[in-house]
Amino acid sequence: MKNRLLSIKNLNKKFKNNKDITKVLENITFDVFEGEIISIIGPSGCGKSTILNIISNLIDPEEESIMYNFDKKNIGYMMQSDALFPWLNIEKNAKLGCDIKQINNYDYIDKLLKEFKLYDFKNKFPNALSGGMKQRVSLIRTISTKPKLLLLDEPFASLDYQSRLTISNDIYKLIKENNISAIIITHDISEAISMSDRVIVLTKRPAKIKNIYKIDLYEKKEPIDNRKDKYFNNYYELILKDLDLF
Repeated sequence: MKNRLLSIKNLNKKFKNNKDITKVLENITFDVFEGEIISIIGPSGCGKSTILNIISNLIDPEEESIMYNFDKKNIGYMMQSDALFPWLNIEKNAKLGCDIKQINNYDYIDKLLKEFKLYDFKNKFPNALSGGMKQRVSLIRTISTKPKLLLLDEPFASLDYQSRLTISNDIYKLIKENNISAIIITHDISEAISMSDRVIVLTKRPAKIKNIYKIDLYEKKEPIDNRKDKYFNNYYELILKDLDLF
């Protein structure tokens, strides 16, 4: 049994705007284990990103509802935008997280740049890179400090379909090879199933957990291959039905 990294119990959140109160999350409860990838999927505006913002301490929950079994400083957060600084070259962008935290993981960053075929571009600036390459640099920067928990908020949303497939494979391998736990926000059912150990399906706002699926494919491989698994469509149909899109 893997160690429990994070425990969320009865998480609630309301936002106040003048006299209006909007309830966003209601009794959200789940655990995250070491080396596990969890995807959270649900209707637009239901509060998926709010969960990540609370976990990362960007906003506060209504009460103590999260137990961390690690130092909260060891969280990496990658949002939709690559957020690279255009005046810094690729190498300096990739090393920025380590520079801020004064951590010398530069050999590790060089290794990642080589793995992602970005090392030859290290002296280039972001405007010389494709969208997929920028996202890879952003990922390297996020994991350069070797976080215990990686939060990914729709990291592939701005990419074309082919780039989404290849970078999801890259991220999956990197997470698994380094035993990083990850929570991924996505609107893409196929992406969620192919990348995850578990998929959490949320209802409309105020978001509750409708179902949690443990993804037991016939032969778990990398995401691109997982999409061909004979059990893949079963999970797809179940999650599609839960989302009640039609």
